[in-house]
Amino acid sequence: MPSPLVDSYNSPRYIIGVRFGAKTMVHAHPTRQAVALPSSEQIRLALRLYVRAAYPAGPPESIQPLMPPDSPFDPLEWLSADAVQCERRKTDDEAAAFTLRLGNRFYPHMKFRLVRAPTEDVFLFMVDSHDSMVMAHARPQDQPLVRELNRRNAEVARAITAAWTEAGLPTERSWLRRRIEQGRAKGK
Repeated sequence: MPSPLVDSYNSPRYIIGVRFGAKTMVHAHPTRQAVALPSSEQIRLALRLYVRAAYPAGPPESIQPLMPPDSPFDPLEWLSADAVQCERRKTDDEAAAFTLRLGNRFYPHMKFRLVRAPTEDVFLFMVDSHDSMVMAHARPQDQPLVRELNRRNAEVARAITAAWTEAGLPTERSWLRRRIEQGRAKGK
């Protein structure tokens, strides 16, 4: 059921996170500040660009069921699917991030993330290479291979982020640049 704050599945969704037992639900709340979710088109585009950079020869079949439909969809409903993990803020238990493990051609654990900006109620697209613990647990003889894996993952993450930036999608980097520019403009 669409929120009264939303006129279609293609417009940004405004949500407040609520936790019911083990299942996380997200819904509109009339008395709290709204949080903007990306539109279905933005999510679909971000995922397509991720998959294109992560799997240049085409994604494995296991990725297809994780992708949103080609037709307009409810971002909130899609983000509430079992495959998407919701991380909660400790201060108020609201949604802090949504994570989907999509991997890449070198490493199956890389993640697509929608992360709530620290000082604004918007979500930003991010890539989490999810490989730092591999080095921490690597045997000395495996460390050169792990460093190469880290390098490749960083390269894929940079390519994904660059594609998102070029497409005008909100990323952590673009958000930080905008905040710096705003700070400079205030200082003039």
